[in-house]
Amino acid sequence: MMKLSCCGVGLCVVVMMAMVLSEEARMAEAVTCSPLELSSCLEPIRSGTPPSTTCCQKLREQKPCLCGYLKNPALKQFVSSPTARKVASTCVALCVVVMVAMMLSEEARMAEAVTCSPVQLSSCLGPINSGSPPSTTCCQKLREQRPCLCGYLKNPSLRQYVNSPNARKLASNCGVPVPQC
Repeated sequence: MMKLSCCGVGLCVVVMMAMVLSEEARMAEAVTCSPLELSSCLEPIRSGTPPSTTCCQKLREQKPCLCGYLKNPALKQFVSSPTARKVASTCVALCVVVMVAMMLSEEARMAEAVTCSPVQLSSCLGPINSGSPPSTTCCQKLREQRPCLCGYLKNPSLRQYVNSPNARKLASNCGVPVPQC
């Protein structure tokens, strides 16, 4: 694994600030989720040096994807490792640094990328328009596209569908948490 020093705390603060500031950043209509996009953050995480502007920018761009990366089964062994538990119990903020590092590990590089495409949710149009029960396919696609929902909410032509009461009902029926954008 990697060693975390007190410099890691400073990096964690910078990462947390970047995440908070990312709320103000404009989200592109489509986000391609790829842990490789965060490769410019690897050295600051390992060495404790300040992150570059590129690292912060990529972190902001990939924010909708972070939860999806953490759900990758290849990362589970790291998340539940004694080292990760010790770090989490010592300082919750350091946990963020560890998780970003795990995303950049070899196992994360094998993670499947999510391409944001509202067309992927076409099987959900019936439930969104009528409130009818969703199909298994609809729920699966909704789970896959969850990192993209905030971007869809910012698109004026998609907002009415994604933010409707039926869409919230659909998310609830599929067990998909509605993102707070």
